[in-house]
Amino acid sequence: MSEAEPRPPAAARSEVGVVGLGHIGGAIAANLGEDGLAPLVFDAVADRAHAVPGAQAVDSVAAVGAGAAITLTSLPTPEVVDAVAREWATAALSSVHVDVAFLGTNGLTVRRGLTTPDQQEAAAKRAMVTSARRAVVLADASKVGVDHFCRFADLADIDTVVTDSSLDAETVSEIDAAGPEVICA
Repeated sequence: MSEAEPRPPAAARSEVGVVGLGHIGGAIAANLGEDGLAPLVFDAVADRAHAVPGAQAVDSVAAVGAGAAITLTSLPTPEVVDAVAREWATAALSSVHVDVAFLGTNGLTVRRGLTTPDQQEAAAKRAMVTSARRAVVLADASKVGVDHFCRFADLADIDTVVTDSSLDAETVSEIDAAGPEVICA
């Protein structure tokens, strides 16, 4: 696919997709394209995706995952593997509907809600809260009063907080007043 050709829609369909188009992934994608399989391809360097002959370049990891029956990954470092997995998980979660989501949290405060130090974890948890009919947070008392960098939900978005019995009655009342039922077990 040349750079002059328009990018196919994210909803493109293919039997196979390739994420990561360096030396190995690029060669695999090119062979699939030459064999007429028209793979969906994505790389953080967009020019690589557009340079694969016979392939359909898409704009995200999620688009490959949604559009391909089989996805091959060729990723250079554990950090990139982690980033790709998190993006894929967040996209997948945003397209499902669950009855009850059980979530952990690194921090819970009445003012900021539920927090975590990791942005991608926050995005995945935010998607899960949004897709759930009911959201239940499981957090021992050591997490209450702790605030981290990334908020993923307000307490009003949560139906129930399950914590341990060491949480003081005043804090239980404050959390309960913010929206969720509090169960001390």
